[in-house]
Amino acid sequence: TTTRQKSISFILSDFIAPGYANVLMVIGKRHDVIGLRVYDKMDMQLPDVGLLQMKDAETGVNKWVDTGSAVVRYNYQQHFLEQTHVCKRIFRKAGAELLHIRTDEDYVKILQQFFLRRNGGPFMGKPGGKLRHQRVNLIHCITGTDARSRRTLNLNGSGSVVTFKAG
Repeated sequence: TTTRQKSISFILSDFIAPGYANVLMVIGKRHDVIGLRVYDKMDMQLPDVGLLQMKDAETGVNKWVDTGSAVVRYNYQQHFLEQTHVCKRIFRKAGAELLHIRTDEDYVKILQQFFLRRNGGPFMGKPGGKLRHQRVNLIHCITGTDARSRRTLNLNGSGSVVTFKAG
C-alpha cells in the first residue's frame, strides 16, 4: 500500500546488516524517517573476561578471542565506532534522522527529548504551536522483540500524545 501523505516513519534496528542504504534513500525522499539504532553495552565494549569462544552469526564459524588483550578490546571498540560512523553517514545522505538507543536506556525519554529539541516540539514550527495530525509509522526490524507491545508517548510534555503499536 502506498500513501500520498507524508508520514513519520520510525525504523527500529541495529543497522548492522548491509544493503539498506538504497531503500532508506527512497523512503527518505518521501517521508520523515527517524532511525532508532539499538545497541547493547557489550556491542560497544568487550569485557575483559579472558579467553572467550565466539561464534560468527553470519558464517557460523567458532573462534577463540582473548578478551584480556587490550589490543583486542580496542579493535572491538573501533569496529563498533566504525559501524556507527557508517550508519550515521547513510542516514545523513538519505536526509533521515538517527537516534542511538542503548538497551538499558529508556527509549521513551530519548524520543521525548528528540522531539522537544526538534523545532520546539513534534510537528510544530515553534514551542506552544498546535500539533498537526500526521501519520506515524513504526517499522520494527529487530528480531525477537514483542511486536504486539503498545507504548504511549507524550511527545511535547504538554499532553499531546501519540500511541503507536509495533508491527
